[in-house]
Amino acid sequence: LDGTDENNCRNFHVVNGVRFDAPLNFLYIMLLEAVANMAKQIGEEKFADQCLRQAGQLKSAAHKTFWDPRENAYKSYAGDHAISNYAELPQSLAILAGVGTDAIHHDLREKLADEQNGMTATTLSQSFYKFEAILIDETCGRFVFDKIIKDWSKMLYSGATSFWETLNGGWDFGHA
Repeated sequence: LDGTDENNCRNFHVVNGVRFDAPLNFLYIMLLEAVANMAKQIGEEKFADQCLRQAGQLKSAAHKTFWDPRENAYKSYAGDHAISNYAELPQSLAILAGVGTDAIHHDLREKLADEQNGMTATTLSQSFYKFEAILIDETCGRFVFDKIIKDWSKMLYSGATSFWETLNGGWDFGHA
């Protein structure tokens, strides 16, 4: 709660408002579709249909809520006190969740494959979603392969014994 009075957390503006997070909504859509698939596998067609119906409604609502046509990207947040933030993770998850049109997905994949896209980059731990979204277009494989070589080789050549969350490894977050 950076910048708040520790005895009165209500001074933190996000706590006092309503904020919707695009990544959580997109992940929830993916969850609903995965549950529907599992339900179908065990013969629970009615429940599967309910999950898919809810996912479809949420896709439409999420697109309306988070899509910014001026930026041609999904905002990370919406609601009271939401700051305009455009990050690679929501774009990746929107593609994987099937939010938006195929044309939007194509344009987002091109942005994701551009390291100078102006968006907040995914952390190493979240790059899986970015790579999966980009690789829907198989012609983008070289970008993903080269990025993996660059980022993961740095960890290996630095003597890492586990995967880092960020490229700065243990030196990030105050050496945490």
